[in-house]
Amino acid sequence: MAARQLGNSIQTTQFVEIDPDAQTVLKHNFPGVPIHSDIRDYHPEPGEFDLLSMGFPCTGTSNAGSRTGLSHPASSLWREGLRCLIEAQPRFCVIEQPEGVIRRGLRAILGGLSLAGYAWEIGYVSAAELGAGHQRFRLFIISYPDEQRINYEQTCWSDQMREMVQRQRASSQWLTVRNTG
Repeated sequence: MAARQLGNSIQTTQFVEIDPDAQTVLKHNFPGVPIHSDIRDYHPEPGEFDLLSMGFPCTGTSNAGSRTGLSHPASSLWREGLRCLIEAQPRFCVIEQPEGVIRRGLRAILGGLSLAGYAWEIGYVSAAELGAGHQRFRLFIISYPDEQRINYEQTCWSDQMREMVQRQRASSQWLTVRNTG
């Protein structure tokens, strides 16, 4: 529903939601938009949509939950979400989870995205920063195909300093001192 705040630039084409109460809310707010009830039976077509927004159950990743990570039966649905990402090949994927995922599954999620050929960036936001009346922190992973990665070359500090000194030498008069013995 947050995408709706962006106006008509994002069109919601379908949902995957197993919870009947959540389905009722979605039907009310998005009449006519199909709802697939079980991600395990959902198979998107390649290129079917540009953006995949994923929030799998946080029962195992939340600080308030069982704290068993992605091995929890509900949180393990992450793997089904990854499968859908691989099948659909969207231009972007947004994944939302509570801050507990940092200690209980983040490495596996980022590794899965990387193996699927997706680069990623992480945002860490308090719900209060977005206008909510509570402080719960959320982790957002923005992911996109590797070929869309912004290309830049990382260099270490010593290489940068060496290059700067060499440029300075080329543009300056240097005193040369030789040891004559």
